[in-house]
Formats: sequence, structure tokens, C-alpha cells
Amino acid sequence: MRTFFILLIIFSFFQPIFIFGNKYYDEAQIFFDMVQFDDALKKLDDALNKVENNEETLQAIYLLRAKIFITLNRETEAKNAFLKILLQDNSFELDQYESPKILDFFQNVKKRFTESLTVQLDPPQIMFTPVTSTSFNERFVISAIISNINESRDARIYYRMLGYSKYLKSDLTPLNGDTFEGILPMPQDAPKTGGFVIEYYIGVTDFQGNLIASYPNPESPVLLSVSAQKEISKGENPISNTSTSSDSVFTKWWFWTIVVGVVGAGVGTYFLLSPEETESSKRNLSFSVTLP
Repeated sequence: MRTFFILLIIFSFFQPIFIFGNKYYDEAQIFFDMVQFDDALKKLDDALNKVENNEETLQAIYLLRAKIFITLNRETEAKNAFLKILLQDNSFELDQYESPKILDFFQNVKKRFTESLTVQLDPPQIMFTPVTSTSFNERFVISAIISNINESRDARIYYRMLGYSKYLKSDLTPLNGDTFEGILPMPQDAPKTGGFVIEYYIGVTDFQGNLIASYPNPESPVLLSVSAQKEISKGENPISNTSTSSDSVFTKWWFWTIVVGVVGAGVGTYFLLSPEETESSKRNLSFSVTLP
């Protein structure tokens, strides 16, 4: 923290030309230079909410937010920050001293934004066959036919567990023509035992994130019944807990070891104690003595 105040003092004497009199923005810029992005974002929130800003100051605030989000690979938030600038001034351009990564990202955002303003498309049409049951362990893939969609529009699966208020999103990827495909992932907080229900629908948004088409209606989503696999406890037989024919004593190795031992002992005892065998052995026994 001491370093921050030292830099703030130095910064006050050498204010660059992009300082706009918003102290929260100035502090955010210092945190950004110190690679303390979380603190910088908090200061930028203060800059937006605690001070009245003109258009030039707002552009600087959103530009710094976009840079931070790009650095953190938070692309959606970076895109939204650039959109805030473009909605104020659609002719806005970045200075060429910016890093190639930031320049390329901005140019892509601006291209799509411009296309969304100039290309007039009919409302998207969505067709797909709702699936209402699956297993927790299955890879749940959704396919849909979506027409009247281009790069300025995004198609997604919106889903949530029954009883939750917030929808999560999963992108649909274009395959061939109007065919799209995506995976509905199982929620991380889904129960591991028993079943549960997921609500989902397919939606298309414009480049600004506004929902312009959906199927079915978000207020009446598809209900997907998920049968979760029973979690196997330690030491439990995953097939069955009841005794079956395979559990018979005749399948145990120790049983046959005992049987072999008993039979072997019996046979040995027979030969040792049998008188006939003893007499026969005596009759067949001969000695040979060689004298010198």
C-alpha cells in the first residue's frame, strides 16, 4: 500500500494527458500499471458510480475496463466495455500504440457492431425437438435448425436447475448451413444421488446481448428430467448387495485348498497304514552284498 501512495504522489506531478479529473480513474490507472487488476476494477466502478462523467471520461473508463478484461481473458465483459464506447461513438478508433491483442479484439468487436447496424435480417427462426429425459452420465447434445442468423447474432442454450432463478449459458456452434449444435453441461451443484430437473430453452441474441428470439418461451422452458447415478460407497459391491449364486462357497479359493489338503492327507495315510502294501513291499525287497 505504501508503494501505491508513493506512485500516487509521483503521478500527481506528472499527470499524462489522458487524466480527466476523476480521482477514481486516476487511482485505477495506477493499480492497472501495478498489475493489481481487481483493485483497478473496483476503482473503475467507483469512477462510474460516484462521479458524474462527460463522454470523453466515460470512454477512458470503459477502455481501461476492456484492457483489464482482455488481460484476464474475460472476453464477454471486454466486448461489453467496447460496446459502451461504440454506442456513444460508432466512429471510435483505438490508438495504434495499443498492443496487437487489444487492437485485434477491438477491430473484431467493431466489425460485428457495424454489421449489426447495417445488415437488416428477419427475426431468427428456431426449430428443434425438445428432449425431456437423460442420464447424469450421458453427454447431452442439443441440435437445432436456426435461420436468419449471422456473425452479429449469437445462439445459445439457456439452462438452470428447477427452482433456481438465474439461467446459465452454453454456446451453440454452427455446423452446416442452418444446423447448430451444443452441449448442455450438468450444473456443478447438481445432486450426485437421486434425480433432478433442468429447465432449458434455445435463445438468439443480437450483438448487444438483447434476446431477439427463443424457443420455447423462457417463461415456459423445456423440463429435462435427469436420473443421476447412485454414488457407490466404499467397499460396496457396484453390481448388487444381495447374495447370488456367484457368492457360493464353491467359488471360494480357500474351499478348494482345504479339499485338496484333506484328500492328499487321506491318500498319504492310506499308503502308510495299508498292511497289504507293507507286506508286498517286504516281499519285493532284496539285498545284494558284494564281497571282496
